[in-house]
Amino acid sequence: MNRILRFGRYGALGLVNTVLGYVLFIALALVFSQLLASVITEISMQLFKYYGLGRFVFIAENSRRPTLLVYLLSIMPGSFVIFVSVAVVSRFTSAPMTGLISLVVSIIYY
Repeated sequence: MNRILRFGRYGALGLVNTVLGYVLFIALALVFSQLLASVITEISMQLFKYYGLGRFVFIAENSRRPTLLVYLLSIMPGSFVIFVSVAVVSRFTSAPMTGLISLVVSIIYY
């Protein structure tokens, strides 16, 4: 039963993280370039995800979690792929479409 609850919390965190990330990207893309908006959004959402996993999903296992630096280093290749895709796609599409494409890329990669 605990595994089912943990899986539900993990899915809820992922859903909230995705929606917040998309909204944040769109809002930042109105002010900054899409690439800079993507970098800010990716860093913010990965930090949100790291702390959310520790405080909401894997509550009892915090002592065995990797440090923030190890976590960020482990997601760097995926973030780089997202940044490259945004840099290429943003030349041809609007921010909402670029955000959707980067969501698809992140779902495939992660």
